Amino acid sequence: MTHKAIIFDLDGTILDSMPAWENIDAEFLTENNIVPPVGLSDIMKTLSFAQSAQYFVDEFKLDKQPIQVMDRIRELVDEKYRYFIELKPYVLDFLQKQANKGVKMCIASATHLELAVLALKRLEIYDYFEFVLTCGDVGFGKDDPEIYLKAAEMLKIPVGEVAVFEDALHCVKTAKSVGFYVVGVYDKSAELDTPEIIKYCDKYILGYDELL
Repeated sequence: MTHKAIIFDLDGTILDSMPAWENIDAEFLTENNIVPPVGLSDIMKTLSFAQSAQYFVDEFKLDKQPIQVMDRIRELVDEKYRYFIELKPYVLDFLQKQANKGVKMCIASATHLELAVLALKRLEIYDYFEFVLTCGDVGFGKDDPEIYLKAAEMLKIPVGEVAVFEDALHCVKTAKSVGFYVVGVYDKSAELDTPEIIKYCDKYILGYDELL
């Protein structure tokens, strides 16, 4: 795999953070006296942070503004990003290898910028990346290719020379649809989608040791 740049997803791709998110939506609804519906996590994983907040307000008729929902969810997960979430195995080794080769790297994430930066700096990998771009910055979730196209534009590298690393099916499909080389990264949260993810990827890895 030889590319001039790599766009990394954050949660589930380089951070082992998906368990931190698995119950947050249900926790938020429960504290607002709402019984979390079946299949909530499947809906949430396709939405950006802002879209998720708007969904909660609209779907559950909350007497809150989306910004208030976002603030509360950030409070619920802040401690996890600040103190506990770790890198997936061999991520640091892979980043070092790519940096030594002169590959430009960035983050494109649906997670709020403040949370992303908290974890990246604590884990001492923030400086490997040219920038952190979020769905909130571009105004679209990852069911739209804008975040990947904007990241490539900011990297100043043509799409055909950029690899995208993702763990979720809808993200893999979106990046592939506009011509990126896509590397699927195994994460337990997307295990049921693995066969479909593999179909859309140019390469699929169970762990970063496979690329060292």
